[in-house]
Amino acid sequence: MKRKTRTEYSMRNSIVAFICRILVLIFAYVSRVVFIRVLDVECTGAYGLFDNILIIFSLNSLGIDTALAFMLYSPLAENERIKQQTLIQAFRRVHLMIGVIVTLSFVALYFLLPFFSAESAAIPNIGLIFWLFAGNVIFGYIQSHKQIILLADQQNYINDLYESGQLILQYVIQIVVLLTTKSFLLYSLVIFILIIPKNLISAAHTTKRYPYLKQRVQASLEQNEKRILRKNIWAILIRRSGIQL
Repeated sequence: MKRKTRTEYSMRNSIVAFICRILVLIFAYVSRVVFIRVLDVECTGAYGLFDNILIIFSLNSLGIDTALAFMLYSPLAENERIKQQTLIQAFRRVHLMIGVIVTLSFVALYFLLPFFSAESAAIPNIGLIFWLFAGNVIFGYIQSHKQIILLADQQNYINDLYESGQLILQYVIQIVVLLTTKSFLLYSLVIFILIIPKNLISAAHTTKRYPYLKQRVQASLEQNEKRILRKNIWAILIRRSGIQL
């Protein structure tokens, strides 16, 4: 089977990303309208705060994977599977490291919550709700490192399909939960529950597409590659931090 050109892959990724984005925005809007009409003002304020925190710390917003994918371009082009495996294993460690840092940040934010939203204290189970939102971000770093190879191999439309499918399903379930229970806690629980199976299914699909990733290799990155990896990560973190602030 003839492999598509980079332009064709890019076009497909752009079209799928555009369609997915439109669909997600429509369902997000409907979910938001239902949320505002069903729950009180305090819940709306807390949701806005937690949603902003989720966006700031999410993997997509940080842009780490884009920086990491750059290192896979050459190994993919030259079909260097050992190098690809070595890099993916290194990316897993990077995700875990950032996940730990993000978790510690959430611990600090939890204790500062009364200062950010005083009215949230009146919401039942507000602490648990905060950690459900936080868990969505934290668990987003688990088993998501393999998806980087799809981004580097210009197959990111697959990531977009899984991501959009998860979000649309999430919004539909949340709308049903709000209309039937009017519970902010159950609404937040839906966000947390769906992230883990989405990552596992996406990782399984990536492994099926690139079966050699299942094998662990003993090789490690060269010192120059480690330096480039650290440089790329810090550069993107500093840049994104400036944008967020």
